[in-house]
Amino acid sequence: MSAGGDDAGEPAAAASAVAAFGDLYREVAPGLRAFVRRQVPEEQVDDVLAEVFLVVWQRWSGLPAPERVRPWIYGVARNKIRHAHSQRGRTALGADLVAADAFVHAPDPADGLAADDRARRLVALLPEAEADAMTLTIWGGLTATEAARELGVSVTAVTSRLSRARARLATALQDELDRDGGAR
Repeated sequence: MSAGGDDAGEPAAAASAVAAFGDLYREVAPGLRAFVRRQVPEEQVDDVLAEVFLVVWQRWSGLPAPERVRPWIYGVARNKIRHAHSQRGRTALGADLVAADAFVHAPDPADGLAADDRARRLVALLPEAEADAMTLTIWGGLTATEAARELGVSVTAVTSRLSRARARLATALQDELDRDGGAR
């Protein structure tokens, strides 16, 4: 949305856009921050969020319909997370339902950071399509329908990817426990 120009209505429109952007930011940012935090190191979270909301502002006049804005924003975040990973030499994204639950309830922040690292490591084992389905639904809180729309696939494909991802992660976790002798 343009913020300048000679038209007398444009300053009011720009102020309205700024207010609407602020409302959208306050509504989406807390959940999006948690989504990003689970996938990138803490020192990159603010940068990724800033990049996401810069894209939102740049595309303000062409945002999807209100019911599709949140999934679209999470899609932008997914791309920015991928970019952050590639800058650090990583190519895989990830999420792990079991590890995510473990660190959400961790009383010690160090435990949470270790669980985040463990979850990222485990999800790096997943094929990209399965990792995307997991991160958008489990960490991003999108419904299977919203994730399917964002990924450009059917709801059945998303639920199938989630099922396969859970099975792979369960196997990986069991292998880890067996290797560590159940010490975890």
